Amino acid sequence: MLYIRESIIVEGDRDQQAVLRAVSALVFKTRGLNGLRADLAAWAPFAAHGGLVILTDPDSPGDRLRARITAVYPTALQAQLPTKACRGPRGRLGIQFADPAAIREALLAAGCRQRQAPPADTLSQLIQAGFGGGPAGAQNRRALTTALGLPQAPAPRLASYLNALDLTPAQALSYLHPKD
Repeated sequence: MLYIRESIIVEGDRDQQAVLRAVSALVFKTRGLNGLRADLAAWAPFAAHGGLVILTDPDSPGDRLRARITAVYPTALQAQLPTKACRGPRGRLGIQFADPAAIREALLAAGCRQRQAPPADTLSQLIQAGFGGGPAGAQNRRALTTALGLPQAPAPRLASYLNALDLTPAQALSYLHPKD
């Protein structure tokens, strides 16, 4: 598996699934042009740490999303797939139709950096520390994501966030109780 340092921004669920078949990375999906403002703010910690790469469909809506994201994050890498690599049934167009090898090639050509595999036990460490399910886990996750400036997330997604930011659960927990 190819591990990518940058967080990847795609348009939707199927695009996200296609990228995750090709590489291991933190992949964000937009909520379209209408929900983009909230998305842009949520991506800031990831842009500051490992960087962002934009991979949208090679069509007008994809170009508009790319332009809006780039206006806020001008240093975001620009990964693009040729139209013929994204052609699906009945002429439909989308990243979800691309071959995993084509997605990997586009990401590397854009300048994405490879990284070591993240720790496999981040989620289990979070659960053991009380950040799993139930009301107490939800309250703990809310406090931690607020302290780190991250979007609210269930435990598996929080583990992905920490891995993308190269934080161990112990390091992340130190943000809850900083030493004076």
